[in-house]
Amino acid sequence: MHVEQASRNRGAEPNCWLVAWRVRNLGQRPLQILSGRLPHSRFRACSELPGTIVENAFIILRVLWLEEQWWAFVRLRVTFDELSGPLSITEVITTHKIGFSK
Repeated sequence: MHVEQASRNRGAEPNCWLVAWRVRNLGQRPLQILSGRLPHSRFRACSELPGTIVENAFIILRVLWLEEQWWAFVRLRVTFDELSGPLSITEVITTHKIGFSK
């Protein structure tokens, strides 16, 4: 799996950005995204000064692969540019089968 920021546009509210993501399946088997969230508060409400770097922001995806559900944790480094807009770089993606620790 490969995840990258595809675009960003200013939202209707101050400090609000609409970010689109491109998710590519690098494997041969189908991969279905069931849900996704961005729990990092400094990424959801972008009121950072230009040049600010936020480490360890995450996209958390719940996916279906080989008929089983998995978590995909996409760790990001987010830099805020001269417009205080977010520019993210995917640093690492880890996956865990849901319920593996039962």
